[in-house]
Formats: sequence, structure tokens, C-alpha cells
Amino acid sequence: MIIYNTGPFMARYFQFIMLMKNLLSFSFVVFCILFSCEEKDGDFNSTPISNSISLKPLKSGIHVFGVPNVKVIDGDLLILNLKDTLIFKLYNSELKYINGFGKLNELPLDLKFPKFSSQIINGEEEDFISIFDLANLNYFKFWPNKEFGSGIWDYEKFKLKGLTLYPTTILYLTDSTNVYVPEIGGAIAIDNHRSNKSEIKPFSFKGFEFIKTENLPYVFQSVGAVNLDRNIILVAPILTGELEFFDLKGNFIKAITYDSTNQYGNMLREDNYLQTEVVINAIDLAITNDYIYLLSSNNKLNQHVTGIFVKNSSVYKMNWEGDIIQEYKLGLDASSLAVDEKNRRFYVTVNENDDEPIWYFEY
Repeated sequence: MIIYNTGPFMARYFQFIMLMKNLLSFSFVVFCILFSCEEKDGDFNSTPISNSISLKPLKSGIHVFGVPNVKVIDGDLLILNLKDTLIFKLYNSELKYINGFGKLNELPLDLKFPKFSSQIINGEEEDFISIFDLANLNYFKFWPNKEFGSGIWDYEKFKLKGLTLYPTTILYLTDSTNVYVPEIGGAIAIDNHRSNKSEIKPFSFKGFEFIKTENLPYVFQSVGAVNLDRNIILVAPILTGELEFFDLKGNFIKAITYDSTNQYGNMLREDNYLQTEVVINAIDLAITNDYIYLLSSNNKLNQHVTGIFVKNSSVYKMNWEGDIIQEYKLGLDASSLAVDEKNRRFYVTVNENDDEPIWYFEY
């Protein structure tokens, strides 16, 4: 189906995730996490170069409301914003508006609560942008249709089936399997809806014994990305300061630590853990065939509760071996990240700044 010129989501990344409704599945997952985790291969070996950089706000007439989310495909910038009249707005590499599409509750998309899903690339190519609707479990693939000219996109719409757990992050789908981070967190789930078999693949994090069961979904709320050419799934939980590597079948490869400042034991076992100084880490991932880019908030939970945010987010640039090459200190409180390798530029969205919500850096 073609979307013509008829004219993006990120709910605050600190929202609570609903607890599992199926107590049996919940207990099974916790058991797997507590007793089946594999050992880590190690932490980063390198000492990264840390630079404070100067970002520029987009001055191209882009007006959004609330906190948008951004992705890039083939040099074009796609903005997702639930508070805008048109949920999706597309800008070209010169940052000129091309078109917009999508309204809440209107067919044929029937969008309720959409968000960008994990970025998926295949070698140098990124064939589509994936979107997951949390409310109705619809999954979309969007891609530009070059044959029909700039600003015209095709899409496919899928109804997720065969789910055994409630998904919060869709990582990768095939005709027969769903690979996702389930609501309980701390693992990835793989459902084969042809064979009706399901597997739980735990993260390697070793602090589970310190975390209260009811806190697990929040601690392990995750972002992800998939490189088909390298046979790698990346998952980064929001609070652990670690990046988990799996293959496309869900087999654990390794985990690396990019932020070791958190002290989970005493703080996350407390009833008022939201008042603690646990650092909020991964809030978005972007990948190219050569590099991994991870956006870390660097705010603390107690700052989130009080609404006092420090403008010190970082973007970590890593190779696929897990070494940090560069840390970019943004000087902003950022909430999403997109990398435009074609034009050597990355974009971030900024919290609580309706006038200048999207900033970029050219590298």
C-alpha cells in the first residue's frame, strides 16, 4: 500500500511497565533468570575518547509538541510524535519537510500507541523502519518507495501472533518466530508460532538477587537493535549499564559494561528505590554496519522523580567487538537517537523543549 502526501512516539522513557498478568509465566521467567544466566565474556577493553560536543537545533520549521522520537533511513529523517496531528512527519537530508501521515485511531493504520521498534539492518542496507503498537500488538514495516518519488512510502502491517508473554520491545520477526523483550524483563523471549514452542534467554546480569521481583520490569526495560549480516541482536537495559549480545537464534554471546557506576544491591532492594541515585543508562540504540551508538541519559532516578534533570546525556560510539571508541557528551537531556551515516550526522530529541526539540551533530 502506498502512502501519499496527505499533509513521531516515545513516551517518557521512565514510564512504568505493567506487571505480568500470567503469574505462572512470570514465575517461570524469574526462575530462568535467577538460575540460568551465563557468564559474561568481559567488559570494554578500551579507554574511550571523551569529548563535549556542540549540537545544533534544527532551524527548518520543524514544530512538534511533547517529546518526539526520530529515525533515519536513506538520509531522510522520520519523526514520530503522538501529540502531533499527523503522527509521522518526513524530512529530507536538507531538512526540508516532505510529507506527513498517520492519525490516531484512523484506518487503515489504526494507530493507538505506536513507537519505533528495534532498528534492523542487513549489511550496509536498512530496508525499512519498524514500528510496534503497544496497545493493539500491531507491527509495521515502513520504507520509502523510490520508484514513485520522494515522500511516498509503502508499508506492511502485521498482527503479532503466538505470543506467550506480553512484549515491550520487539527485536526481530520472521514468518515463524517472534523475538522480543517480555514485560518481566531480564531476558529475551523467542516464540515459534508454528511449533508452539517458546524459549527464555536470560541476560547475563548478576545482580538479580538484589532486585525485588516487582522492580524487575522497570530495571530491565530495554532498547534493542539487530544486524542481520553480523548475526547479532543487541539489547541494552535501561538501568544496568550493560549491553547484551545474542545471535539471531537467541543464543547468548557476551555482555559488556559501559557504565559501572551503579550500585544496585542496596538501592534496588529498597521500597523507595525510585528515590535512589541509580543511574538511568540506555534509552536508545542506533547502529550501522561498522558501529554501535548508544544514548545514555546519565540522570538518576531521584532526579526523575523530582523532575530536576541534569543536561548531561552521552552517546557512546562502539565497534562490534564491544570497544568504546568515543563518548560524545551532549550537554542536553536527550531522549532518542538516530544516526545518518550517509550524511555523517546524528540526531537527538530533547526533553521539555517544544521550541527546539530536535538537535543534530555532524561528525
